[in-house]
Amino acid sequence: MRSNRKRITIKAISRRLPRSFRSLYTSLRFCLKWFRTLRVEFRVLEGQEPGSRSPLSILCAAGEKDRNYLAGLAFGEDYRERFLCRAWLWNANRVSGKNDGRYAMMFVKVHKSQRWILGSGNRFSIPDWVIGEVALPVDSGSMTAEKVKSDTRRIRTNGLEYEVTRDIKRFDDFYHNMYLPHILRVHGRSAFVTPYELMRKRLEHCDLLLVMKQGEPISGCMISYFEAVPRMKSLGVRDGDPEYLKFGATGALYYFSLLYLEGKGFPWIGLGGSRAFLHDGVLRYKRKWAQKLVDSSPDIFEFRILADSNATRSFLRSNPFIFEKRGSLYAAVFVDTERPLDPEELGRIGKEYLYPGLSKLYVYVFQQNLPEYPNTVSEELSDRLVIQSAEKVMG
Repeated sequence: MRSNRKRITIKAISRRLPRSFRSLYTSLRFCLKWFRTLRVEFRVLEGQEPGSRSPLSILCAAGEKDRNYLAGLAFGEDYRERFLCRAWLWNANRVSGKNDGRYAMMFVKVHKSQRWILGSGNRFSIPDWVIGEVALPVDSGSMTAEKVKSDTRRIRTNGLEYEVTRDIKRFDDFYHNMYLPHILRVHGRSAFVTPYELMRKRLEHCDLLLVMKQGEPISGCMISYFEAVPRMKSLGVRDGDPEYLKFGATGALYYFSLLYLEGKGFPWIGLGGSRAFLHDGVLRYKRKWAQKLVDSSPDIFEFRILADSNATRSFLRSNPFIFEKRGSLYAAVFVDTERPLDPEELGRIGKEYLYPGLSKLYVYVFQQNLPEYPNTVSEELSDRLVIQSAEKVMG
C-alpha cells in the first residue's frame, strides 16, 4: 500500500510540473530505470549433462523462467541452482574470470542496446525469441508436403471446423480451460503466462479462433491485429490434454488461421515467437508451415563459452542455436569429428538447419588441424555455409 501511495504521489507531482519540464522528468525516470538494469544477479546452474554424463556448471544472469528454460536444455529436470553475486554488467567478464575453470559457459540476458557494456570477448547474441511469418496464400508445395498433409488428413478425418468470436464467455472458457492448462503443461516452470485481465483487454483488437469438434471447442488461439501483420498468439488445448493433439487440435489452429486470414485478404500471417534453439519443438513445428524468420526480440542472451570439456561439447552438439549479428540472423551448429565432413554430411546439415530467413549457417568443428573445405561444399550451399574451427569461439 505504501509503495502504491508513493507511485500516485510521483504521478501527481509530474502532472503539476510545467509542460517544458515534463519531458525532461520522463527522460530522467527512463534513464534511472535503464541504469538499474545494469546491476544483475549472477547464479550458477549445476548438474550432469545428459549426453556426456559429466558435470556441467553454467554462469547465468537472467530471470527465473529463463534460467529454468536454459537449465532444461542443459540438464533436464535434475539440476541445482545457487546464488553467486550481484555485479555490474561491465564486470561480467571479471565474474566469469574468477571461476578457475569451474564454469563451462555464461549466459547474460540484456537488451540489444546494452551488449556493448559487457566488453570484449568471443560471444554469441542469442535472441530471447525469434519471430516468424508465413506468406499467404501458402504455396501448394508446402501444403502438400507429407508433414502438413498428416495434419490436414486428421482435420478431415475428425470433422474439425472453426469458429471466430469475441464473445466473453467463449474467451473465459478458452483462457481458463485451454490456454492456461496447455501452456503450463508444455512449458512448465519456464512458461510466460499472460495475465487474464491483460489478455481480455487485448480481445478488443483480437479475434479468438476456436477449433470445433462436434460443436464443442477443443483448442483455440488469439489472432492479434495490433501490428500490420496479424499474429497468432496464446495457443491453448482443452484441459491441456494430449489426447486432443491426436485429433489434430494444434495443427488445425495453424491450418484454419492461415485459411481465415487468407480469406480476409491478408498477405502475411505471423506465427508468433519461438525460442532461438534449432531443436526447439515449437520452432521445428512452425517450419513445416513454410515459416520464414523475419525478426527477433529486443532482448538477447549474450552467450560465452568459457571452457572446453566433454560436457561443453555435448551441450553445444545437442543445442544448435540462432544468433544475431549486425541485424541479421545466423545459425550455429557444432560438430565433433575426427575426419573431414564429406559433401553428403554437409548437405544434410544445411538442409536441417538452414532455416528460411537465416543469412548463413556456421558449422563449428571440434577438430585439430581443420582441413580446407571449399571443394566439399556444394554450389548451392557455398555462399550460405561457413565452416570454422570451434577454437575460434572458445574463451
